[in-house]
Amino acid sequence: MSLPSGVWEYHGNRRFKDRFYPELVLQARLIATRNLAHEQFPAKLTVANRRSINERLVSAFLTQSDWREGSFSIVPTEITPPEATYLVERQLAEPELFQREGGSLLVSGDSRVSIQFSGNDHLRWIGTGQGVAYRRLLEEMEREFEVLSNFEFAHDTQFGFLTSDPTEVGGYRFLGILHLPGIIITDNFETLAAELAGEGLKISNLIGSMRPAPGALVVLTHRQTAVEDPLELVDKLENATMKIARRERACRRAIIQSNRNQLEDMISRAYGLLKFARNISLEEFIVLHSSLRLGLDFGWVRGITSSAIELLTERVGSAYIEMRGTAHNEDEINSARARLIHEALSNTRLLFDESDDNR
Repeated sequence: MSLPSGVWEYHGNRRFKDRFYPELVLQARLIATRNLAHEQFPAKLTVANRRSINERLVSAFLTQSDWREGSFSIVPTEITPPEATYLVERQLAEPELFQREGGSLLVSGDSRVSIQFSGNDHLRWIGTGQGVAYRRLLEEMEREFEVLSNFEFAHDTQFGFLTSDPTEVGGYRFLGILHLPGIIITDNFETLAAELAGEGLKISNLIGSMRPAPGALVVLTHRQTAVEDPLELVDKLENATMKIARRERACRRAIIQSNRNQLEDMISRAYGLLKFARNISLEEFIVLHSSLRLGLDFGWVRGITSSAIELLTERVGSAYIEMRGTAHNEDEINSARARLIHEALSNTRLLFDESDDNR
Protein backbone atom coordinates (compact mmCIF):
# COMPACT_ATOMS: atom_id res chain seq x y z
CA MET A 1 0.00 0.00 0.00
CA SER A 2 1.31 3.45 -0.89
CA LEU A 3 0.21 6.58 0.88
CA PRO A 4 -2.61 8.40 -0.95
CA SER A 5 -1.41 11.35 -2.98
CA GLY A 6 -3.30 13.78 -0.74
CA VAL A 7 -0.94 13.17 2.16
CA TRP A 8 1.90 14.69 0.14
CA GLU A 9 0.03 17.84 -0.78
CA TYR A 10 -0.08 21.21 0.95
CA HIS A 11 -3.38 23.06 1.07
CA GLY A 12 -2.41 26.48 2.35
CA ASN A 13 -5.72 28.12 1.48
CA ARG A 14 -7.63 25.52 3.50
CA ARG A 15 -5.59 25.64 6.67
CA PHE A 16 -6.76 27.36 9.81
CA LYS A 17 -5.32 30.83 10.01
CA ASP A 18 -5.78 33.11 12.98
CA ARG A 19 -5.28 36.83 12.55
CA PHE A 20 -3.04 37.16 15.62
CA TYR A 21 0.72 37.06 14.97
CA PRO A 22 0.82 34.47 12.15
CA GLU A 23 4.46 35.35 11.44
CA LEU A 24 5.42 34.47 15.03
CA VAL A 25 3.06 31.58 15.79
CA LEU A 26 3.84 29.20 12.95
CA GLN A 27 1.55 26.47 14.17
CA ALA A 28 -0.94 25.75 16.94
CA ARG A 29 -1.63 22.14 17.79
CA LEU A 30 -4.13 20.26 19.91
CA ILE A 31 -3.68 16.62 20.88
CA ALA A 32 -6.77 15.08 22.47
CA THR A 33 -6.38 11.58 23.93
CA ARG A 34 -9.09 9.15 25.00
CA ASN A 35 -9.20 5.56 26.26
CA LEU A 36 -12.26 3.37 26.62
CA ALA A 37 -13.37 2.67 30.18
CA HIS A 38 -12.80 -0.85 31.52
CA GLU A 39 -10.21 -1.61 28.82
CA GLN A 40 -6.43 -1.88 29.13
CA PHE A 41 -4.15 0.43 27.22
CA PRO A 42 -3.32 -0.86 23.70
CA ALA A 43 0.18 -2.05 24.62
CA LYS A 44 -1.39 -4.52 27.08
CA LEU A 45 -4.08 -5.79 24.71
CA THR A 46 -3.96 -8.67 22.27
CA VAL A 47 -3.91 -7.89 18.56
CA ALA A 48 -7.52 -9.07 18.31
CA ASN A 49 -8.67 -6.73 21.10
CA ARG A 50 -6.75 -3.78 19.65
CA ARG A 51 -8.31 -4.45 16.29
CA SER A 52 -11.81 -4.69 17.81
CA ILE A 53 -11.49 -1.34 19.60
CA ASN A 54 -9.99 0.19 16.48
CA GLU A 55 -12.90 -0.93 14.32
CA ARG A 56 -15.53 0.36 16.77
CA LEU A 57 -13.99 3.81 17.02
CA VAL A 58 -13.16 4.17 13.34
CA SER A 59 -16.72 3.20 12.45
CA ALA A 60 -18.08 6.01 14.63
CA PHE A 61 -16.18 8.61 12.62
CA LEU A 62 -16.70 7.12 9.18
CA THR A 63 -20.47 6.87 9.60
CA GLN A 64 -20.46 10.66 9.38
CA SER A 65 -21.10 11.38 5.72
CA ASP A 66 -19.44 14.77 6.07
CA TRP A 67 -16.34 13.80 8.06
CA ARG A 68 -13.36 15.43 6.44
CA GLU A 69 -14.07 15.47 2.75
CA GLY A 70 -11.28 13.70 0.91
CA SER A 71 -10.03 11.91 4.03
CA PHE A 72 -8.31 8.55 3.80
CA SER A 73 -7.58 5.59 6.06
CA ILE A 74 -4.11 4.11 6.52
CA VAL A 75 -3.37 0.60 7.80
CA PRO A 76 0.09 0.81 9.43
CA THR A 77 1.15 -2.69 8.42
CA GLU A 78 0.47 -1.97 4.75
CA ILE A 79 2.85 0.96 4.21
CA THR A 80 6.63 1.02 3.85
CA PRO A 81 9.04 2.12 6.61
CA PRO A 82 9.90 5.40 4.81
CA GLU A 83 6.18 6.18 4.50
CA ALA A 84 5.72 5.52 8.22
CA THR A 85 8.69 7.76 9.01
CA TYR A 86 7.18 10.50 6.87
CA LEU A 87 3.89 10.36 8.80
CA VAL A 88 5.81 10.63 12.07
CA GLU A 89 7.90 13.54 10.68
CA ARG A 90 4.67 15.32 9.81
CA GLN A 91 3.40 14.71 13.37
CA LEU A 92 0.39 12.87 11.97
CA ALA A 93 1.11 9.73 13.98
CA GLU A 94 3.23 8.33 16.80
CA PRO A 95 6.05 5.87 16.03
CA GLU A 96 4.39 3.24 18.24
CA LEU A 97 1.44 2.97 15.85
CA PHE A 98 3.73 1.26 13.35
CA GLN A 99 5.38 -1.05 15.87
CA ARG A 100 2.37 -3.27 16.63
CA GLU A 101 -0.63 -4.64 14.79
CA GLY A 102 -4.28 -3.77 15.24
CA GLY A 103 -4.30 0.00 14.82
CA SER A 104 -5.12 2.44 12.05
CA LEU A 105 -4.90 6.09 11.09
CA LEU A 106 -7.42 8.50 9.58
CA VAL A 107 -6.00 11.60 7.89
CA SER A 108 -8.05 14.51 6.58
CA GLY A 109 -7.77 15.42 2.92
CA ASP A 110 -5.74 18.53 3.75
CA SER A 111 -3.51 16.59 6.20
CA ARG A 112 -4.40 19.07 8.94
CA VAL A 113 -6.18 16.58 11.20
CA SER A 114 -5.34 12.97 11.95
CA ILE A 115 -6.92 10.45 14.29
CA GLN A 116 -4.80 7.58 15.52
CA PHE A 117 -6.49 4.42 16.79
CA SER A 118 -4.89 1.77 19.02
CA GLY A 119 -1.46 3.35 19.14
CA ASN A 120 -0.31 4.20 22.67
CA ASP A 121 -3.93 5.07 23.48
CA HIS A 122 -7.25 3.95 22.05
CA LEU A 123 -7.82 7.29 20.33
CA ARG A 124 -5.55 10.26 19.67
CA TRP A 125 -6.88 13.27 17.76
CA ILE A 126 -4.23 15.66 16.41
CA GLY A 127 -5.27 18.96 14.85
CA THR A 128 -3.09 21.81 13.61
CA GLY A 129 -3.68 25.40 12.57
CA GLN A 130 -1.68 28.54 11.88
CA GLY A 131 -1.61 31.47 14.25
CA VAL A 132 -3.19 31.54 17.71
CA ALA A 133 -5.73 28.86 16.85
CA TYR A 134 -5.98 26.99 20.17
CA ARG A 135 -9.61 27.93 20.79
CA ARG A 136 -10.75 27.11 17.29
CA LEU A 137 -9.01 23.74 17.38
CA LEU A 138 -10.76 22.90 20.66
CA GLU A 139 -14.13 23.81 19.17
CA GLU A 140 -13.42 21.66 16.13
CA MET A 141 -12.34 18.68 18.21
CA GLU A 142 -15.38 18.87 20.48
CA ARG A 143 -17.68 19.06 17.47
CA GLU A 144 -16.13 15.96 15.94
CA PHE A 145 -16.20 14.05 19.24
CA GLU A 146 -19.99 14.34 19.35
CA VAL A 147 -20.12 11.06 17.39
CA LEU A 148 -18.50 9.36 20.39
CA SER A 149 -21.36 10.14 22.78
CA ASN A 150 -22.25 6.44 23.09
CA PHE A 151 -18.75 5.49 24.25
CA GLU A 152 -17.65 5.59 27.89
CA PHE A 153 -14.11 6.84 28.31
CA ALA A 154 -11.81 6.31 31.28
CA HIS A 155 -12.14 9.42 33.42
CA ASP A 156 -11.18 10.45 36.94
CA THR A 157 -12.81 13.30 38.83
CA GLN A 158 -9.42 14.59 39.96
CA PHE A 159 -7.22 13.90 36.94
CA GLY A 160 -9.66 14.04 34.02
CA PHE A 161 -9.34 11.68 31.05
CA LEU A 162 -6.80 8.93 31.73
CA THR A 163 -3.93 8.36 29.31
CA SER A 164 -1.08 5.89 28.90
CA ASP A 165 1.44 8.72 29.39
CA PRO A 166 1.09 10.24 32.90
CA THR A 167 2.30 13.61 31.59
CA GLU A 168 -0.72 13.72 29.25
CA VAL A 169 -3.34 12.84 31.88
CA GLY A 170 -6.40 15.04 31.48
CA GLY A 171 -6.65 14.29 27.79
CA TYR A 172 -5.73 17.69 26.34
CA ARG A 173 -2.33 18.92 25.19
CA PHE A 174 -2.06 22.30 23.45
CA LEU A 175 1.19 23.38 21.81
CA GLY A 176 2.34 26.42 19.92
CA ILE A 177 5.33 26.39 17.55
CA LEU A 178 6.80 29.89 17.74
CA HIS A 179 9.54 31.63 15.77
CA LEU A 180 11.44 33.88 18.18
CA PRO A 181 14.75 35.02 16.64
CA GLY A 182 14.55 38.43 18.31
CA ILE A 183 14.27 37.01 21.82
CA ILE A 184 17.05 34.50 21.21
CA ILE A 185 19.47 36.91 19.50
CA THR A 186 19.08 39.39 22.39
CA ASP A 187 19.65 36.63 24.99
CA ASN A 188 16.18 36.93 26.52
CA PHE A 189 15.16 33.29 26.08
CA GLU A 190 16.09 31.98 29.53
CA THR A 191 14.48 34.98 31.24
CA LEU A 192 11.26 34.36 29.30
CA ALA A 193 11.34 30.63 30.15
CA ALA A 194 11.62 31.44 33.87
CA GLU A 195 8.69 33.87 33.70
CA LEU A 196 6.49 31.37 31.90
CA ALA A 197 7.38 28.61 34.38
CA GLY A 198 5.93 30.81 37.11
CA GLU A 199 2.67 30.88 35.16
CA GLY A 200 2.49 27.11 34.76
CA LEU A 201 3.75 27.17 31.18
CA LYS A 202 6.82 25.72 29.51
CA ILE A 203 8.84 26.94 26.55
CA SER A 204 11.55 24.75 25.07
CA ASN A 205 13.27 23.97 21.80
CA LEU A 206 11.90 21.34 19.43
CA ILE A 207 13.75 18.50 21.15
CA GLY A 208 12.55 19.46 24.63
CA SER A 209 15.64 21.26 25.93
CA MET A 210 15.24 24.48 27.86
CA ARG A 211 18.17 26.02 25.98
CA PRO A 212 17.67 28.31 22.94
CA ALA A 213 16.64 26.44 19.83
CA PRO A 214 18.53 26.04 16.57
CA GLY A 215 16.60 28.06 14.02
CA ALA A 216 14.84 30.03 16.78
CA LEU A 217 11.89 27.60 16.72
CA VAL A 218 10.42 26.93 20.17
CA VAL A 219 7.48 25.02 21.62
CA LEU A 220 5.07 26.68 24.04
CA THR A 221 2.87 24.39 26.10
CA HIS A 222 1.29 24.02 29.53
CA ARG A 223 2.68 22.01 32.42
CA GLN A 224 -0.63 20.98 33.98
CA THR A 225 -2.95 18.89 31.82
CA ALA A 226 -5.46 17.73 34.46
CA VAL A 227 -7.94 20.60 34.42
CA GLU A 228 -11.69 20.64 34.75
CA ASP A 229 -12.18 22.90 31.74
CA PRO A 230 -9.71 22.92 28.79
CA LEU A 231 -10.69 26.53 28.14
CA GLU A 232 -8.55 27.38 31.17
CA LEU A 233 -5.55 26.13 29.22
CA VAL A 234 -6.63 28.02 26.10
CA ASP A 235 -6.98 31.31 28.01
CA LYS A 236 -3.57 30.87 29.61
CA LEU A 237 -1.85 30.06 26.31
CA GLU A 238 -3.54 32.89 24.42
CA ASN A 239 -2.49 35.45 27.04
CA ALA A 240 1.06 34.11 27.13
CA THR A 241 1.32 34.07 23.34
CA MET A 242 0.26 37.72 23.11
CA LYS A 243 2.86 38.67 25.72
CA ILE A 244 5.60 36.70 23.96
CA ALA A 245 4.68 38.22 20.60
CA ARG A 246 4.89 41.77 21.94
CA ARG A 247 8.29 41.03 23.46
CA GLU A 248 9.55 39.41 20.26
CA ARG A 249 8.53 42.43 18.21
CA ALA A 250 10.21 44.77 20.71
CA CYS A 251 13.41 42.71 20.50
CA ARG A 252 13.33 42.83 16.71
CA ARG A 253 12.97 46.60 16.77
CA ALA A 254 15.89 46.87 19.20
CA ILE A 255 18.12 44.73 16.96
CA ILE A 256 17.32 46.65 13.80
CA GLN A 257 17.92 49.99 15.51
CA SER A 258 21.14 49.00 17.24
CA ASN A 259 22.83 46.68 14.75
CA ARG A 260 21.05 46.64 11.44
CA ASN A 261 24.21 45.88 9.49
CA GLN A 262 24.84 42.67 11.43
CA LEU A 263 21.20 41.62 10.95
CA GLU A 264 21.36 42.24 7.20
CA ASP A 265 24.60 40.27 7.03
CA MET A 266 23.06 37.30 8.86
CA ILE A 267 20.06 37.24 6.53
CA SER A 268 22.21 37.72 3.42
CA ARG A 269 24.50 34.82 4.36
CA ALA A 270 21.55 32.52 5.03
CA TYR A 271 19.85 33.54 1.79
CA GLY A 272 23.02 32.93 -0.23
CA LEU A 273 23.59 29.47 1.22
CA LEU A 274 19.97 28.43 0.75
CA LYS A 275 19.89 29.67 -2.82
CA PHE A 276 23.26 28.40 -4.04
CA ALA A 277 24.66 25.65 -1.78
CA ARG A 278 24.85 22.25 -3.47
CA ASN A 279 24.30 20.17 -0.33
CA ILE A 280 22.20 21.18 2.69
CA SER A 281 21.55 19.02 5.74
CA LEU A 282 18.22 19.20 7.54
CA GLU A 283 19.88 20.68 10.62
CA GLU A 284 21.51 23.40 8.50
CA PHE A 285 18.22 24.17 6.79
CA ILE A 286 16.44 24.63 10.12
CA VAL A 287 18.97 27.27 11.16
CA LEU A 288 19.14 29.05 7.80
CA HIS A 289 15.40 29.06 7.18
CA SER A 290 14.90 31.05 10.39
CA SER A 291 16.90 33.92 8.89
CA LEU A 292 14.94 33.56 5.65
CA ARG A 293 11.66 33.89 7.57
CA LEU A 294 13.00 36.91 9.42
CA GLY A 295 14.01 38.53 6.15
CA LEU A 296 10.53 37.89 4.80
CA ASP A 297 8.94 39.42 7.92
CA PHE A 298 11.04 42.57 7.47
CA GLY A 299 10.11 42.74 3.79
CA TRP A 300 13.69 42.21 2.66
CA VAL A 301 13.15 38.83 1.00
CA ARG A 302 10.85 39.27 -1.98
CA GLY A 303 9.21 36.79 -4.32
CA ILE A 304 8.12 34.14 -1.81
CA THR A 305 5.27 33.88 0.69
CA SER A 306 5.15 32.48 4.21
CA SER A 307 2.89 29.70 2.89
CA ALA A 308 5.54 28.76 0.35
CA ILE A 309 8.17 28.63 3.09
CA GLU A 310 5.88 26.39 5.13
CA LEU A 311 5.45 24.13 2.12
CA LEU A 312 9.22 24.00 1.78
CA THR A 313 9.71 23.02 5.43
CA GLU A 314 7.28 20.14 4.92
CA ARG A 315 9.20 18.87 1.90
CA VAL A 316 12.80 18.98 3.10
CA GLY A 317 12.49 16.10 5.54
CA SER A 318 14.59 13.05 4.71
CA ALA A 319 11.61 10.68 4.53
CA TYR A 320 9.75 12.92 2.07
CA ILE A 321 12.82 13.21 -0.18
CA GLU A 322 13.46 9.49 -0.05
CA MET A 323 9.84 8.72 -0.94
CA ARG A 324 9.59 11.18 -3.81
CA GLY A 325 12.83 10.53 -5.67
CA THR A 326 15.85 8.36 -6.11
CA ALA A 327 17.87 9.77 -3.19
CA HIS A 328 18.59 7.12 -0.57
CA ASN A 329 21.90 7.84 1.18
CA GLU A 330 22.76 10.96 3.18
CA ASP A 331 24.75 12.71 0.43
CA GLU A 332 22.01 12.16 -2.16
CA ILE A 333 19.32 13.34 0.26
CA ASN A 334 21.27 16.51 1.13
CA SER A 335 21.78 17.22 -2.57
CA ALA A 336 18.09 16.63 -3.36
CA ARG A 337 17.13 18.88 -0.44
CA ALA A 338 19.30 21.67 -1.85
CA ARG A 339 17.60 21.33 -5.25
CA LEU A 340 14.15 21.59 -3.62
CA ILE A 341 15.26 24.76 -1.85
CA HIS A 342 16.77 26.25 -5.04
CA GLU A 343 13.50 25.66 -6.86
CA ALA A 344 11.48 27.32 -4.09
CA LEU A 345 13.78 30.37 -4.11
CA SER A 346 14.20 30.61 -7.88
CA ASN A 347 12.06 33.75 -8.23
CA THR A 348 13.19 35.47 -5.04
CA ARG A 349 15.46 38.43 -4.50
CA LEU A 350 17.00 40.21 -1.53
CA LEU A 351 16.27 43.91 -1.28
CA PHE A 352 17.20 46.05 1.72
CA ASP A 353 15.28 49.28 2.13
CA GLU A 354 16.08 51.88 4.76
CA SER A 355 12.37 52.67 5.07
CA ASP A 356 11.84 49.30 6.81
CA ASP A 357 13.52 50.42 10.04
CA ASN A 358 10.25 50.48 12.03
CA ARG A 359 9.20 46.91 11.33
